[in-house]
Amino acid sequence: MFYIVAVLMASLAVGVSAQGSTKNDTCYRYDVDGCSIPFQLPFFFKDLFTHSCARHDICYHCGVSYLIGRATCDLSFRNDTTTSCKKRYINTVLYYLPGVAQPPYAHNRQRLAEVVDNHKGELVLLLEEELRAFKPSQSNPGVSVYFIFFNIPRTTRVLIKWIELMKDDLSNITKVGERATISESDDLKNVEGIAEKIICKTIYAATSLFGIRLDCEDIRYMACHFFSEVYYLGVHVFGGPHYLKAPEFYCKEDFVPKCLPGSPL
Repeated sequence: MFYIVAVLMASLAVGVSAQGSTKNDTCYRYDVDGCSIPFQLPFFFKDLFTHSCARHDICYHCGVSYLIGRATCDLSFRNDTTTSCKKRYINTVLYYLPGVAQPPYAHNRQRLAEVVDNHKGELVLLLEEELRAFKPSQSNPGVSVYFIFFNIPRTTRVLIKWIELMKDDLSNITKVGERATISESDDLKNVEGIAEKIICKTIYAATSLFGIRLDCEDIRYMACHFFSEVYYLGVHVFGGPHYLKAPEFYCKEDFVPKCLPGSPL
């Protein structure tokens, strides 16, 4: 999966690790490496997406044995990472016990997910525009692009552009004054890493000018979806040579179908 890093724009040295353990991961074995990142450096959502990356590796290595083409592998990977974002930031908020009041903003969080889904096309165009703006080294594009885009300003700039394109839809669900300000929110106190704090504060301040008010969990969900698309663009653009025409030795083992498109995440 080394080709993924070719477009990991502005990935930062922080981790979101709630779902990233490989200890009991059925798909994490043999030559999968879980979102190959240069020198094992940390990235946003690397841990959260590790299982999805392992499934994608196996799809590329064994798809030919199961008549699964590369495009299907890539789209399934995109769906897996997006699903992981929703499980982490959306579904956990929507879950509540019978007889217990629904958490504040739970309905808005579900609407946020719908708005983001409806604006995936604009995000892809923004990422493709960023991709065209530079020419990675032909000898090692992953490493060169990683260091070119290892910065907070690029991440926040593109995210703010995307949020601005969604502002009309978002303003219908996040009214100004409806939520606590980011500086008063407990969300910010629990965010891992100074980089995420800066991103949350920067995006909060910028998007408030659009007439919308996002809390830090909203922003983290958008960032998760943002990087889901970044990872997908990486495999879509650079992954071709890594789809094997001859299957790996393990492709007939019992665990493999459990890791292929169509199987539960």
